[in-house]
Amino acid sequence: MATKKVTIKNIIKYLKKPWITVTLGKVEDYEVKIVRYEGEYFWHKHEKHDEFMLVYQGRISIELENDKTISLAKGEGAWIEKGTFHRSRGDKKAVVIVFERDTIVSDFVKPS
Repeated sequence: MATKKVTIKNIIKYLKKPWITVTLGKVEDYEVKIVRYEGEYFWHKHEKHDEFMLVYQGRISIELENDKTISLAKGEGAWIEKGTFHRSRGDKKAVVIVFERDTIVSDFVKPS
């Protein structure tokens, strides 16, 4: 396997629309993705796998089903445990690095 250099600041310019992921690479069965967060995403959960979000640029918040909100700034991250309903929000254009299984599936539903 060849060693590959990734320069995030050069990839950001390709993030023209929010919530479209660009896969930077794989580590075992995990994908490392970069995503532009802007506005509000849908309520969803990942039934079988955790995910990790690390803010590269800007600020985001992650709303959880228990009315708790996690606020993250540049350099901060959060684990979302499998089965947890959540939705992300970018106050302005934020860039987030997401680590999740390559087989991750989202259930798009609003918690009751």
